[in-house]
Order: sequence, then structure tokens, then C-alpha cells
Amino acid sequence: MVKKAIFLILLLPILSFQTVIIKSDYNFNIKKELFESNNLVVIEIFSVEKEITLKKVINYIKDEKGHYITYNGNYYYTNDKKRYNLQDDKFVVDKNGIYVYATNFPWARDEHQKYIISDFYRKEIINKKEEKYYVSGYLTEIDSFYIKSFTPFVFKVKKFDEVEKKLLNLKKNKNNFYSDKYDVVVNFSNTQNKLKAFIMEKLQQDKRYNIYDRDYIREILKDVAIKDLFGEISFDFRVPKYIINIKTINFQKRITKKDLVDFFPNEMSGRCLISGEKVELGRYYKEGDDNSYILDKKEGNYVKILNFPWRKERFKLASNFYDLFFVKNVEYINYHLSILLNIIDTKNAKIIFAKTFKASVNIPQTFYSKRLVIRNEKIEKINNLFKDISKAINKKLKEVFYLSSVVKDVKGLTVFLYDGENIGIKKGQVFRIFNNHLTQGYIRIKEVGQNNSNGNIFRSIEPIRKYSLAMESFYYPSNLSFSITFEYNDIPMVGAKINFLDLYGSENYSILFGFSPQVYYIGISKRIYSFDFSVKLFLKETEYYISPEISITSFKRKSKFLPIGSGISLGINLLSKKLIFGYESSF
Repeated sequence: MVKKAIFLILLLPILSFQTVIIKSDYNFNIKKELFESNNLVVIEIFSVEKEITLKKVINYIKDEKGHYITYNGNYYYTNDKKRYNLQDDKFVVDKNGIYVYATNFPWARDEHQKYIISDFYRKEIINKKEEKYYVSGYLTEIDSFYIKSFTPFVFKVKKFDEVEKKLLNLKKNKNNFYSDKYDVVVNFSNTQNKLKAFIMEKLQQDKRYNIYDRDYIREILKDVAIKDLFGEISFDFRVPKYIINIKTINFQKRITKKDLVDFFPNEMSGRCLISGEKVELGRYYKEGDDNSYILDKKEGNYVKILNFPWRKERFKLASNFYDLFFVKNVEYINYHLSILLNIIDTKNAKIIFAKTFKASVNIPQTFYSKRLVIRNEKIEKINNLFKDISKAINKKLKEVFYLSSVVKDVKGLTVFLYDGENIGIKKGQVFRIFNNHLTQGYIRIKEVGQNNSNGNIFRSIEPIRKYSLAMESFYYPSNLSFSITFEYNDIPMVGAKINFLDLYGSENYSILFGFSPQVYYIGISKRIYSFDFSVKLFLKETEYYISPEISITSFKRKSKFLPIGSGISLGINLLSKKLIFGYESSF
């Protein structure tokens, strides 16, 4: 164990109690006897926020009297209520027919395409009201001498009476005390209780700390004493090694206005491309001589752009068509949150780390989904803002309070460490193994015990030895790399490679792609030292052929840790005996 820490201990009288205390300004119908615990359970509700969402929902219901038909997943209005069947390449009226006629389909290539297979539907618009409750707080479980579990929570329910069930099913963050963990205390300043719960929830999920919101714990214990459960309570906090100060610098809102532009697919009569450019409705063109374009609805692949009529005529390849949805001066509330994080070493009374975190969100007062008005989803978006900044704080704290251990043993590709749960190691974490500042390799934790753990080597640079240092790593080599290739074999070709790397970071095998104006290929290759063995399947219109190849490459990586590199190659097609010249650059 490289870094040691001391746990802050709450000393309570050695008593036995079985009760539940609920601290809340809200009228909850919580049955205390349902909490299966032999300890004191304290539930404090910080906030209960009710959000009402008013929205319009469109439903299309199958109905022979309806005027809507479906085409490629979207619904379109039609005036023709007849059904048709295809006979002798002609559509004839048939009450049992499977075809219907789209009366507004200017993008159809011909009249035949306007007959589509569909049922009839009627359109129904429902005004829907949804209620949601957002609840935040702390759940603390205290046994006869210390805090057994401390669980901050923020959750959402659709009905108020679901709160009890949610609290009963909370996954408790057990306080597994180990003296080897980082001993930290969190102090909040000018910070909303709900934001505290988000931050503490993220920190409590990380097992590397013995961590509490100390001010809150004091308040809880005072409240217990007030309720005369134990009489006067005396308790002490051990001095922590680190203090994490989290201060909200500002949480401001500002109202702005901006235009809303959106696009909705309309394959039958859309007047816009996804770029926002308006096009001439229902008219296709094909390329003629001298860069001219000729009207050809059946075979044409180009459409005429109508924007900026003073400019020279412009044509673009036809793609999907859309309706433009535009709302002017939509009012937005911009919430901006700034938090200052600093970490104090209590032994030296020095700030050892400081950083400001900023996040913002734009919430429309009235927003639109599929052209329908939806009002009020502010609380959830603010909660997402809190959640994002809590994740950022937790990620940075992990980098500051990184885990470290020592290699106990090495067996094959498995590395055993001297530490496990006692310092907060969890399955899936990555550790860099090094000695004398030289990296030997990287392991991913597979199994965790109380005072030991082990992981598999996924990148080996030097032989990993006993008693080397192991440090948690957040940036490590990938087992994948990508390459851009250029080849010349009668014709120039551009290609790409997806490289699967071996234990040592060298290319093991690759999936190949390539193309030229006349042909394209897919394939697979295997690299052995400086030789590439590959098989490619070339496709050219209706023809295809297989090409086995072997080449020698000068490819060299610039770093042992990264797959970045480049090189040239000379190969031969084993069937045609033609030489292949190539260049590869990976990243």
C-alpha cells in the first residue's frame, strides 16, 4: 500500500435502538415498520418538486373512414378513399384491395409510385397531462456506535405514494471502514441541498473514501438527542487528512429569445433539404452536356435549389425531403452554474488542488416536439445539469485521490496486488504497473478481495515484476487503432483499416476497406513482424474476384503507448503477380 489514510470515526454511546426518524416538511405516508433494520434509520427529505407536463400527443388509429395513409413510417393525408389492386400492370378499384392512392405525392417518379400498400387511419390529438415528483435527501443508518450506511438520493416518481416504495428499495451505500482509505470530509458552502445530494451520491458510490458531509452528520445527531431517544449524545470526529470544499460561486438564470428551426421528414411533398435549402417541388433533373441539367422526372437524381434567385442556378443530388418548421422568438431560460472545488491538506493547512467547474443549460419556456407544444420540463433539465457537474467533480477527485498498490505476484498474464476493498479497488479499474518511473504494462482488475485483488494484463511493455508499483490509470492504451491507406495496383485506391492490437500493442489482424471510382474491396489481413498477409474481395459492378496478397512494410510506431505511426509497403498479388505500392498512416 503506497498511500495510507485515517478514517473519521463517530463515537456514539453503545446503545441498541430500532426506530425510524423522518425529517421532512412534506406529508409522507411512510410506514416505518417496513424498514427492515435493527438500527436507527434517519431519512431527511431535502426537496419534493412537482412538475406538470402538458403535451399534445398525436395517435393514428386504423379506421377505414380515416383520411391518413402510412408510407415509410410516416403518415400522410389523402383525399382518395378508394382501395385498389394491381391487374395487368394497371391499378383498378377493388374494395378489398391492398393499395391506396396518395393524392399529394409530387415526388413520385411516376403515377405508378403514387399507389402504395397501406391501411386507412384517422388522426387523433390528445391533450395529455403528466405529473412527476422529484425527491432528494439523505438516508442514514446508525448502529450502536457508528454510521453504518450513508445514502444520498435523488429520484423521480410518477405518483406521490410511490415515494415509500422507492425509499425501501434504495441501494444503501454501506460504510465499510478501512484505515487504508482516504480520510476526507466534505464541506459545502452556498450550495443547494439537492445539488449536495447529487454530489454526495456520486462520491459515495466510489469506495476509495471514508467520506461524509460533516455538517449534516452533526445536525442528524443533534436531532436524535432532541427526540430524547438517548438523552445527551457525546461524539468526536477524528481530524481528517483532507478537506474537500465545494462552493457554489453562482447559479444564475437569464432569459433569452431565439428562433427555433426544425425539419420533419416528408418524402411525398417536402420542399426542403436537410441543409435548409428550398427546392423546386416535384421536379428531378439529370446531368446533360456542358454542365447543363435536363428535366427528367423518371431517371434524374438532381433537384433545383430555389434559395437566392439572384445567384446562378444550382442543382444538388436528391436526398431526403423535409418540411421546415419555424417558430420566431422562442423564449429560453439559461441556467449557468459555477462551482469552486478546492482540497486542503489538514496536516500542512495548504490547498493542494483547486478547480472551477462550469455548466449551463438552455430550457425553452415552451418547446416543440414533432410540431406539437410541450410545456414544463424544467426540473428534469436542471437535475441533469446538477448530475453532469457532479460527474465532472467526481471524475476530477478520482484523479487527485488515485489508488495505488504494490504487485504481490505475477502468474502468466494475471497480476496480483496487495490491496483490494481496503483501499476501494473495484472490478474493471485499470492500473499502470511501473518501476523506477518506467511503465511495465497495464492491467484491468478482474477480482477483488478484502485485502487483495488481481487483474489481467492487456498491454505489456516490459516484464512485470513483483514489488513493482501499481497506480490507477485513467488514460491508457486502446486495443484498437485505425489506419488510412493509399495503394496503387493499376489504379490508385484509398482505403481504411480497423486494427486489432495484440498484447504488445502491435497489429494482430485488421479488417480492410478500400475503393476507387471503378471498384471497391473488403478484406482481412494478418501482420507477422514486417510482413502483411491479406485476402481481399474486390467488387466491380456485377463482377467480383478474390485477391490474396503479401507485402513487406516499413510501418513503425512513434510510441510504445500509442498506435500512431506510418510506413510504406511493397507487395504482390499472388494470382496476377502484379506489384502493389502502398502507404499507411495510423492514429
